[in-house]
Amino acid sequence: MTTLPLLPVLQGLPDDMSGTVSLDDAGKLQLSLPGTAVFLMHLPASAQARMPRFYVQPGKPIRLPADARGKPVVNYVADPDRCSHSLAQVMRAVDMLGAPCFNAPRAVAQTGRHAVSKALAPIAGLHVPRTELIEAGSSAELVDRIEAAGLRYPLLLRAPGMHVGATMAKVDAPEAVDHAVYDMPLQGRGLYVTEFVDYRDTDGCHRKMRLVVVGKRVFLRHFVIADGWHVHVRDRLRKDDPEETRMLDGFPGSLPMDATALALQVADALDLDFFGIDCSPRPDGRLLVFEANAAMDILRPEHSATEQAGWDRRIGAIGHALLELLGDPGQWRHGSRP
Repeated sequence: MTTLPLLPVLQGLPDDMSGTVSLDDAGKLQLSLPGTAVFLMHLPASAQARMPRFYVQPGKPIRLPADARGKPVVNYVADPDRCSHSLAQVMRAVDMLGAPCFNAPRAVAQTGRHAVSKALAPIAGLHVPRTELIEAGSSAELVDRIEAAGLRYPLLLRAPGMHVGATMAKVDAPEAVDHAVYDMPLQGRGLYVTEFVDYRDTDGCHRKMRLVVVGKRVFLRHFVIADGWHVHVRDRLRKDDPEETRMLDGFPGSLPMDATALALQVADALDLDFFGIDCSPRPDGRLLVFEANAAMDILRPEHSATEQAGWDRRIGAIGHALLELLGDPGQWRHGSRP
């Protein structure tokens, strides 16, 4: 097993200071903060012991070990919308330390959904739906600004900093916007507005997968076939699906495009060491990209015995690759500079 150097982890409090406390299966207290990465808790205890957490709160100095200057650190802030103030604080700390940094904060700061759509749009072989961050004080103003931006319905509306489909709505026409945003916070951070792409295949199913980039390596974490367009792992139509097995076991050759090369181009565009890409392989040979960021829950074991038989083996391989990368800061994108 890879022996890690001592790697201080810089974890920021969210802008709204929210969080949850729970007990894990062993009865150990777990603190969950929105907007942070989630891989540390799934690493071996020996690795976690080498990665002490230092919490960042805007307006308060970061208390790091006296000998931390110039030594590698890990940025654990993963969402620029939920943790914008802490992310800025981490940037200052990394600059001050002159520290090599894993998932550098300046790179994470550019992973808002609108920024990602613009960064990835020029990559040939990708289909990246247009996304804009629109601020409006009312639903009527939102409709006007959507029209002014030239966005085409149907659209997906989503509150910034929300994942796994929370506070997201699909609207097919302007008159549906008022109802869709009833429970969404219109004032403050704005809303992400994304042009919806119907990605049903000829059999009426939707196929969605998660690619994971670990340094210069690319993994296929899962491949899901579902009825609806809003796909999560729990939406799988069938367990032990032959197509799913073929895609997973044959990756990357099972896909009609060079997914590894495309994922590494995404990594270059986003400048991240470890992150996920949710996407769908399309018949025209392109990858339809839904999102790409460092906040995805990648190492969490799947819940059913059937899924664990095949999926956890792949998740374990991703975890092993992550440990190897963490143990070799010279391989980090920002391994020699902040």
